[in-house]
Amino acid sequence: RSLLLSLSYVVLAFIKLMPFVILFFPALFVGIIFVFISPLLALLVLLLWFLGGLWFYSRWYFTDYIITETSANPFTALGESWSLTRGNQFAVWVLVLTAFILHIPAFFTLGLSTIPTRSFDFTLRATAYRQLKGEA
Repeated sequence: RSLLLSLSYVVLAFIKLMPFVILFFPALFVGIIFVFISPLLALLVLLLWFLGGLWFYSRWYFTDYIITETSANPFTALGESWSLTRGNQFAVWVLVLTAFILHIPAFFTLGLSTIPTRSFDFTLRATAYRQLKGEA
């Protein structure tokens, strides 16, 4: 069971990053072309790429909790997370951006700041997951 759960998390990590990868190459190509035409337009294309990937990532934000709680396979967890976040995208975006902001100091402290912030991040995310499930 633990090997299957570990493999599920690996598959899930790749799936969660795929929108960024798939959307990256067209955005990069268009961005490079627009750099010569209009740098502001190039920045807008890259911003739209990032927001598109973030939208998918936020819809699949709770998949690891679903796998841990129900032993679901990654694809079932993706579907459950998608329906769980339906209608709550803005709140989940705020949560994702808050978690990202919490981890910014890690870049300046060689990762040492993740020690206190990671537990807060997980607690914040678990609380949001419970609230969305209606268990809080």
